[in-house]
Amino acid sequence: MTNQSKLRLMCVHAHPDDESSKGAGMMARYVREGIEVLVVTCTGGERGDVLNPKMDRPEVQENLPRIRNEEMARAREILGVEQHWLGFIDSGLPDGWLPDSGTELPEDAFYLVPTEEAAAPLVEVMRSFKPHVVTTYDEEGGYPHPDHVKTHEVSVAAFAAAGDPEKYQGLGEPWQPLKLYYNHSFGKARIEALHYAMLEAGLESPYREWMDAGDWTRDKSERVTTRIECAEYFDIRDEALKAHATQVDPDGFWFAVPREIQQKAWPTEDYELVESHIETLLPEDDLFSGLRLALQEHCFTTAPGNPWGRFLHLGPFRPRPSPSRHPMVGFRAPSVRKQLSGSRHHGVFPRKVREPCCKRAPAGYRAGRTGANPSLGRIRGGGRRTEVTHGQS
Repeated sequence: MTNQSKLRLMCVHAHPDDESSKGAGMMARYVREGIEVLVVTCTGGERGDVLNPKMDRPEVQENLPRIRNEEMARAREILGVEQHWLGFIDSGLPDGWLPDSGTELPEDAFYLVPTEEAAAPLVEVMRSFKPHVVTTYDEEGGYPHPDHVKTHEVSVAAFAAAGDPEKYQGLGEPWQPLKLYYNHSFGKARIEALHYAMLEAGLESPYREWMDAGDWTRDKSERVTTRIECAEYFDIRDEALKAHATQVDPDGFWFAVPREIQQKAWPTEDYELVESHIETLLPEDDLFSGLRLALQEHCFTTAPGNPWGRFLHLGPFRPRPSPSRHPMVGFRAPSVRKQLSGSRHHGVFPRKVREPCCKRAPAGYRAGRTGANPSLGRIRGGGRRTEVTHGQS
């Protein structure tokens, strides 16, 4: 693969330390496979707390922004990634804050910056770095922190605008990233897997209170479409996380489950594909599924304003009551229940029959999901944009 077609990944995070607690194993794997990885950090974590008791000292509190910057530099070196600061100010996390709570935030908070304005520097970085894949948080930020919610909003807006020559003129040549993912770190299935693995090993589970509470109303496990095998890189992930010494106690919660148990019980990091400008099969085991072969064979058509030609838009998903047959390769995707029963604790996805690379979305293709399954539908579209439609016409 030429330098021009070398794969590039951008991971957008809210604070220094988020890159090491959400997707670090995946990034470490891709870096060592020769993929360029850029972490974009929206804020400096200026209003964060010192969460490691061993670091909770007056001199640390007084110099927290500088120290967190230094911690990020160490984590960046451990992971082997590039990193860019967007330069916004941490919003803090007032007690009881929710998007509609009315809880006041500081005037300079990242969350209060209008999304169109906040997206501008990220659009500029996207056009400069030219990522093929972008990861960020879901619509709730992964959990309701103002900076995480804002990171989601800004990432989605920048992904949509980066390839549009009519938007953000003067911030570089338009570049359309091809795939957008949300990361899902703490789903019910993963927590249960680790919990029971600890009990089987005769150890105390750090998730006992979570299991006893049984509140999974915010669980998004069924939305996962993509699981990245990266267990052999968990040691790098852990070292990067420990580099954020003000935020992580090496003897605390993050390391309560031995690495060997994690590698066996849940060896992947999990993502939800929310938009794709190329064809791909669900479920996936690679964020670059559909891209590797396409870049090698240059299988894209061209169209005005879109360097990648026609693309497939995944749109909103609707659950399907039963498994369905993929029209391109003819394999039957098992239900989510069957996927999760493939292993006692870990969802096992079927292997793809082949990695497609086509010049246009095939007639009759629909990227839908029963949990994380492909399903049939009807495509309607023309010109440079092909959209998936759902339901009856």
